[in-house]
Amino acid sequence: TAGKVYLFGGWDGKNDLSDFWEYSSPTNTWQCISADTEINSGPCRRSCHKMVLDSKHKLIYILGRYLDLRARVNMELKSDFYCYDIQCDQWNLISSDTGSEAVPT
Repeated sequence: TAGKVYLFGGWDGKNDLSDFWEYSSPTNTWQCISADTEINSGPCRRSCHKMVLDSKHKLIYILGRYLDLRARVNMELKSDFYCYDIQCDQWNLISSDTGSEAVPT
């Protein structure tokens, strides 16, 4: 993970995104890890989420998301919590709704 930066999702001006990228500062190159993480049991498209890297254990954690009111009409907003294992290239759902568990959202 030294010299690496990871980016997940975001907003393109019209839609939330679920792409996942790795940037290598030593080589100044980008690599798309996944164009759609939901296909690989990872988080669905989102923006305004929280993301942190545990460089010692090579894990990335992603918490929550934002949905504007129009998107919430037919969808209950839950603050899910995912972990990505960099070495295994695998997503794990830790919690489907941290808000119902009285923990951070």
